[in-house]
Amino acid sequence: MSKNARRVTEAEAIGEVDQTPTNDLRRKYEQNVGPVSYIPETILDDLRLEARAATYRNSQEEQAVLAAVDKAIAERVQRAAASHLEQAAHLLENEGAPKLTGTRQTPNALAKADAHLDELAAIRKELREGKTPTAELAARYESVRSAMQARDGHALVALSSRATSLRDRLADPKAAVSKTLSYMPANMWRPLGIRQW
Repeated sequence: MSKNARRVTEAEAIGEVDQTPTNDLRRKYEQNVGPVSYIPETILDDLRLEARAATYRNSQEEQAVLAAVDKAIAERVQRAAASHLEQAAHLLENEGAPKLTGTRQTPNALAKADAHLDELAAIRKELREGKTPTAELAARYESVRSAMQARDGHALVALSSRATSLRDRLADPKAAVSKTLSYMPANMWRPLGIRQW
C-alpha cells in the first residue's frame, strides 16, 4: 500500500458515507450562513408598493422618491429589453443567412431545414409521378430523415428554443427581469440604490 493511499471502509464502499468536497462545503456554508433564500419574483412590484406605503416629511419628498423608484425600475427593465432586442437581432442576422467559412458558404440550421423540406417535396412529387424507382426515393427519404434526426434537427430545436425564449422575454420585459432577479440570493440584493425611505 502506498503512503498516500487510505483504506476504504465498508460503509464508504457501499456509498453510505458521502465524503465529497461539495457536500462538505455545502454543510459548512449552511452551518455558518444558513439556508439560502432567493429574491421573490415580485420584487419590482414590492419595491414600488413599499415606496408608496412609506411615510415622508412632505409631498415633494414623496414625489421625488416615487419618481426615483419608478425611474430606476424602468431603466433596469429598458436595459434588459434592449439586451433582448440585441440578442434577437443577432439571432436573426446569424441564423437567417448562410455563414461564410473560407471560400464556401456553410448553411445554417434554418437553411438546412429548408433544404430538407425542399428535398421531401421533390421526393413526394417524384413518388406521385411514378417515374423514379421507389427504392431510390426511399433511400433519399432515409438520408433526409437521418440527417434531421442526427444533427440538423437538434440545431433547429436549439434555435427554436432560443427564439421562443427571446420572444417571451420581449413580450414582457418586466417579468423577464423579475424572473432573472429571482435566481439571485437575497443577501446579494442591492435595491437599485434608491431606498431612502
